[in-house]
Amino acid sequence: MCRVVGFTRAARSAPIPMSSAAATPPATPPSGGLLSSIFAGTLVGFLLVIDAVSVAALIFSGPLASHVGSGVALCLLSLAGLVLVATIRSPHPASIPALQDTSSILQALLVGSVASAVAASAQPESLLPTVGAALALSTIATGVGLLVLGRLRLGHVIRFLPHPVLGGFLAGTGWLIVVWTLPILTGSPLTSGTVGELFHSDVFFRWIWAAVLAVFLVVAQRRSSHPMVTPALLLGAILCFCAYYLAMGLTLEEARAG
Repeated sequence: MCRVVGFTRAARSAPIPMSSAAATPPATPPSGGLLSSIFAGTLVGFLLVIDAVSVAALIFSGPLASHVGSGVALCLLSLAGLVLVATIRSPHPASIPALQDTSSILQALLVGSVASAVAASAQPESLLPTVGAALALSTIATGVGLLVLGRLRLGHVIRFLPHPVLGGFLAGTGWLIVVWTLPILTGSPLTSGTVGELFHSDVFFRWIWAAVLAVFLVVAQRRSSHPMVTPALLLGAILCFCAYYLAMGLTLEEARAG
């Protein structure tokens, strides 16, 4: 926020006393600014946690569904390290990094192939360590590649990528996110032979509410630029979900089972 203050000609020509107290900026921000910063940080943290949990559920699905708790811990730890490094090293202190869903779907494809190979070797105890090593190696390789591009100042090469390529990449990752999310919601793999089962009554109500929430988010964000739109909708959806299961008298295990 920027405030513009106007001065008269007499005020501009008058000398300004420069005492040590006036020249020294306050050690702490005003109470209103401090409260606003705390509120904004809490709000952004809430959205980042939801994003991290969603990414973990996307990556640790299928044969890795039993390890989703470890995936959530891994994503939250990675997010904390990312925010800490960006806060200390970034030239833009107001920037807040977040986990990217476009790259997470590529990691989900990588993890899926690794999990299938490990499952074929009949060594289930090595599944989680192998997946963790694959994620770590892919992250390090990505970081080294970006560091080299930054050191060589090759960021301008992005201009040579045609718009259809960029658009196709974004559209393809969006489609992959939908395809990988539906089995998480329905509990069964999505194939050409199981598409019709999505409209069975026992499966339909497992994914339709997620679709409704997605539509609400898109419409609300296009109609309003208020920063509370997305957090309010997400928080309301979480509260409605919890209230429904409490009213039905279901336990946490039953809720997870769908």
